[in-house]
Amino acid sequence: MSTKGPSFLYGNTKGSPTRHINFPYAKDFNKNTIKEHERHAIHMKITWEEYVIKAVKFANEISPENLSFIDVRDITFKYKEKTNEYALIDKNGYIVTYYYPTGGKRYYESQKQKWERKYK
Repeated sequence: MSTKGPSFLYGNTKGSPTRHINFPYAKDFNKNTIKEHERHAIHMKITWEEYVIKAVKFANEISPENLSFIDVRDITFKYKEKTNEYALIDKNGYIVTYYYPTGGKRYYESQKQKWERKYK
């Protein structure tokens, strides 16, 4: 699917960064936030390694079902309603968090309203 303008998704078709994202794909968790997010793996009943694999796969998935926006801190928020997956990825390609939010799409929309930045 062709688009006009920069892509706000990781894993661009040409594999190159956009002006908003300094890395072409999500590569791993931010090592400084691991302890804070181990509870998400426990909640999903999977190991930490499985959790990281799922998070990176989701962060790099290109699908018309995925909703995304970039906030005022250049963090990409990504959500998929079908699976209730939610992730935040920083501009350097590190996953800040990944989980299944309570409230699903309503939660995503509230975060979008709170954080979204309009690019011109």
